[in-house]
Amino acid sequence: MVTTIESKPFLLRSASNYYWASGTQWVTVSSLTPLTSGNHLTPTSITVSGYITNTNYQEYVRYVMHYADGTSYYSESYLASTNSWQTLAADNIPVHAGMRGTVISIDVQVRKTSSASYGAYGRVEVSGFETTP
Repeated sequence: MVTTIESKPFLLRSASNYYWASGTQWVTVSSLTPLTSGNHLTPTSITVSGYITNTNYQEYVRYVMHYADGTSYYSESYLASTNSWQTLAADNIPVHAGMRGTVISIDVQVRKTSSASYGAYGRVEVSGFETTP
């Protein structure tokens, strides 16, 4: 029996949003999911960016890959401290993506370093493929 896997490349997709409420816990501000329900994502590169609205403070940004088997991969936490978009990291062809299995979604998360009222913005930009299982 031969199984054919069809894939469609996407040059760039992104997810971004912000967290303004008080608190210092990790918060998912946006998620990337396949454009076609049931497909999975095969990222070839991921760029993480962030900024804050009050430069007296700092924030951390990370991405989380969720796999079909219910496990997740949490990237390193990247520090943002400017009031305009700042590229914090770029991962090319993450080895963990291919080794761990089918990626069903990628979250962007932010964590403020103070419970003061200021905005913490995060963004992930992903290049890769969307593939039918």
